[in-house]
Amino acid sequence: MANRTVGPGQWEELQRLLKAHRSVDYAYRRASEFAERAKKPLTTFPPSSERDALLALPDYILSRDR
Repeated sequence: MANRTVGPGQWEELQRLLKAHRSVDYAYRRASEFAERAKKPLTTFPPSSERDALLALPDYILSRDR
């Protein structure tokens, strides 16, 4: 991957390994934990549209497909 010469078969093998070891699931769980930790300090600010936008941002990022 470092030299950008990864062939289709190698990508398929990488995807197979990631699925077998549930790496994507683990990464998503960790990202969710970090998102919740990031939102907690925002609750100290008074309600506002800006605060609401910042609170919604981590959830939006986690929910998008790409």
